Amino acid sequence: MCGKKAKSGQAETFELLSSRWRKEFSADPRLVGEWSLEIHDDNQVQLTCETTLPDGVEVEIPPPIEKRVAINGKFLDEAQIRLSPGTPGAISLLSFPLKQHRGEVRDDGTVIVRTKMPTAVAIFAEGLLQPVGGAPVELMVAGKKHSPMVLAEVRCSDNVGHNDIAVLVFKPTKTEGQS
Repeated sequence: MCGKKAKSGQAETFELLSSRWRKEFSADPRLVGEWSLEIHDDNQVQLTCETTLPDGVEVEIPPPIEKRVAINGKFLDEAQIRLSPGTPGAISLLSFPLKQHRGEVRDDGTVIVRTKMPTAVAIFAEGLLQPVGGAPVELMVAGKKHSPMVLAEVRCSDNVGHNDIAVLVFKPTKTEGQS
């Protein structure tokens, strides 16, 4: 595209693509597997780039949104809290997999979220979980957004032991005309 036989505008197009790559994909681990350039009968140019991943790099595919719970845009399975330092200078983070977070929507619009207590503390510390009776938050349960919701109650489940379950009860805010 930048050679002597390149058609008018191809070098500029290549430079535009190159600068976009440097700006938006500089940390992308993919490698170029194969390039192909086709010039069709109508003089349309098609540049194709097949990419591959380096050995040892695996694609991370997030779980289906229908199985996830989010509070103010933060998926609970992505929440992390720092552990007390074990090795000086080392940072260890605790998080819990998808199966540790459940959301339930009741017929009256109440949403009950069950999550590990460290997750509840982490999202509270980040300002995503408001105090009881505080500002409304947006919830996502089973792929559906529920907003605005107010935290009405926080309790521990009767699961006594390490990393108890926090039960977060959210109620819909009242709109005008409701009593």
